Amino acid sequence: MSGGLRSYAGALRPPEGYKNIVLTRPNDGPTLLEGRQVFAATCAACHGPELRGRGLSGVNILPHPADLRAPRIGNLTDGELLGYIAEGVPGTGMPAWKLVLTRPQMEAVARYVRSRTLIMPEDARTNPLPDIPAQIVLGRQNYMQTCGACHGTNARGVSPAGRSLQPRPADLTAPEVQRYSDGQLMWILENGIVGTPMRGWVTEKVIDKQQAWSILRYLRYLGRDEDNPDTFPVFKDRFYSHYPVLQSVDNSVPQNIPSLPDPPK
Repeated sequence: MSGGLRSYAGALRPPEGYKNIVLTRPNDGPTLLEGRQVFAATCAACHGPELRGRGLSGVNILPHPADLRAPRIGNLTDGELLGYIAEGVPGTGMPAWKLVLTRPQMEAVARYVRSRTLIMPEDARTNPLPDIPAQIVLGRQNYMQTCGACHGTNARGVSPAGRSLQPRPADLTAPEVQRYSDGQLMWILENGIVGTPMRGWVTEKVIDKQQAWSILRYLRYLGRDEDNPDTFPVFKDRFYSHYPVLQSVDNSVPQNIPSLPDPPK
């Protein structure tokens, strides 16, 4: 799936007859895993393994391969996305993959790409919690009880549990995540991301909005720290060096946060 979806998502019309097509492959783990495997074999060279359009071959292609995780790709219908995969994009490096892949394989790729595309409304909310050490420490505690198992102790998306998930958990310190507004990140915590293991923590009443905002305060701290370490002990040493008062503040923050309940069935 080399370059060109950028053009299709903008000025060019999608292939005829695809817009209202409904994908027959289920949006489940096996389909997403197959889609990821096919994508790695056919698309990643140009679009890159992270779907950002930065593959090793893509740098030499004009127009450059599309960022498949961009909202403009998410706004395509499933049928339009399938159409671009099947028919290609004339005048670009994007070939007609229907000549190589089966229909089920193309649908699996479409499901996989869709699962990595974030669609959310504009949200002007800002974090009401102050950017102070106590809130960051509390945010880390809430993070570890909700997010750490999948996104890892350093929020980089690497953890034993996360390795078994498809798609893999996001690196929450990455610029493309930190670029979202406070309100958009809160929207994700509220609603989750369809087609991924990311659940709606607030909507499911596992945490409340105050806890969610504290988690975002902690993630913003990690995002602005360019020398983000891989382990919390190292982070903690630097954290306390940044905020000397935290040795006592940390101890004053409630340590025994109740265990989070399972979501309602």
